[in-house]
Amino acid sequence: MRRCPLLSLIFLAALAMAQPPIAGVPPGGDPTSRPGYSPDMNRDDPRLGQTDENRFFREAFLTGMTAVELGKVAVAKASNDAVKQFAQKMMDAHLKLNEDLKQLARTGMEHDFLPGDSLWARPDNFAAPASACRSQTLGSDDPSLDCKAFLASSEKAAAQWELERRFMVFEARFQGPGFDRLLPRQ
Repeated sequence: MRRCPLLSLIFLAALAMAQPPIAGVPPGGDPTSRPGYSPDMNRDDPRLGQTDENRFFREAFLTGMTAVELGKVAVAKASNDAVKQFAQKMMDAHLKLNEDLKQLARTGMEHDFLPGDSLWARPDNFAAPASACRSQTLGSDDPSLDCKAFLASSEKAAAQWELERRFMVFEARFQGPGFDRLLPRQ
């Protein structure tokens, strides 16, 4: 039987992403009932900019990007066509999930009760921004004068612009050689 180290790598990565059982809690048991449990143990530290609201998106996106990068390695290095096909499907699925997470965050902001007009030209359609910001790179540090004026007049649009900026900053962390630290050494 021929061993496939790449398939083993994918399996180990999937296993590493699985959540380990909590010590002292029987399968299916309530983790909050274990001795020494404190509700604060599951909270992020707001002093570090980590809140329960953004933790889910950050961790879900990071997990998805890790799967995408592992898929790229598998597509490039695998000799078995079935492994390459699986890796490509895994990459496609995780890229779609990551885009869905962004859409979910945008929808939440769109329906927020902030005053002012939306950054988006049409409700729940995030393909085109309002005309004042249409030719801009969303979230950039240097919007046009018209776009700056629009953002200054709408708290909602300004918050949506900030969300787009945060998407850009977060995703930039996974571009290029800096992302190599999450991949296994070869």
